[in-house]
Amino acid sequence: MGTGGNGANSASPQMIDNPRLTDLRSLRTYLSTHTSAMEGTLRRAASAIGGKGDDQSWVGPAANRWRTDANGKRTHVKAEVDRLISEVDRAIAGCPAKVTVNEAKLYDADRD
Repeated sequence: MGTGGNGANSASPQMIDNPRLTDLRSLRTYLSTHTSAMEGTLRRAASAIGGKGDDQSWVGPAANRWRTDANGKRTHVKAEVDRLISEVDRAIAGCPAKVTVNEAKLYDADRD
């Protein structure tokens, strides 16, 4: 009968899953999966070049420099992607699980 509570005059907006949260979770999964694969590939490539042993595909001073450089770049890229994943985690933590239909539509319109 009144204007508050669960009375007939107070219609709550329909809440749906937050599409931004869904996108952020997908991004995090993508980054984690592809970063692991990339790191493994770079690690294998660097281990096959330079150093000592019969299993090396390229040896010598230039190969050793290349190996050092590749390992440095692998470490740098991993650190940058880890930093990005932390940013995505913070964004996920700040997202509500549910939003109104209008909020979801606005988000979807901004994506296009």
